[in-house]
Amino acid sequence: MVKKEIKYTKYQSPVGTIFLAVSSKGLLSLFFTESESEFLDTMQKKYGEKPESYSLSFGKIFNLLDRYFNGEAVEFDIKIDLAGTPFRQSVWAELRKIPYGSTLTYGQVARVVGNPAASRAVGGACGANPLPVVVPCHRVVASGGGLGGYSAGEGLVLKKKLLLIEGVKTFKRKAFSGGGDYLSVANILTFGFPSAFLRDT
Repeated sequence: MVKKEIKYTKYQSPVGTIFLAVSSKGLLSLFFTESESEFLDTMQKKYGEKPESYSLSFGKIFNLLDRYFNGEAVEFDIKIDLAGTPFRQSVWAELRKIPYGSTLTYGQVARVVGNPAASRAVGGACGANPLPVVVPCHRVVASGGGLGGYSAGEGLVLKKKLLLIEGVKTFKRKAFSGGGDYLSVANILTFGFPSAFLRDT
């Protein structure tokens, strides 16, 4: 395995700690965890080496993340280093085209990449995405109003938070009884995330 000379740093976001890793080709990993050792162990298993702590190459991505988490519709126009099968590469490329504040279903993405029967494989590509937020797999949802899955950080809890930051407010309230079908972003910003809403549904 060829060494990538990976460097990393830590970014504190309003939805949790993020560890960022870069190679000479670009951003390699965006990893939601409060545990630095978990991040380093994951990098060791995936790339055969632990990255060096470093901060000078992260100014642009820090700025973009600051703007994103402040509610600005930013485009992450940065170099990225993504390795995957041709199918996953095609899915990740399409995910980067989904506009801020918009969503597509897994089936819609499958059709866009030319394989309408590959909804589950699209889900697999989303789950294997090493750059959540930058490659916005949180914008891919299930048909019929469900959220689908999410592998980063707190899972669906994090996915809901990211969508709410972008103003997406048509989540089905499957975990609620009464009071309408949807939970508005205004109510969440005012009263916080109700515990029932944060359950995986």
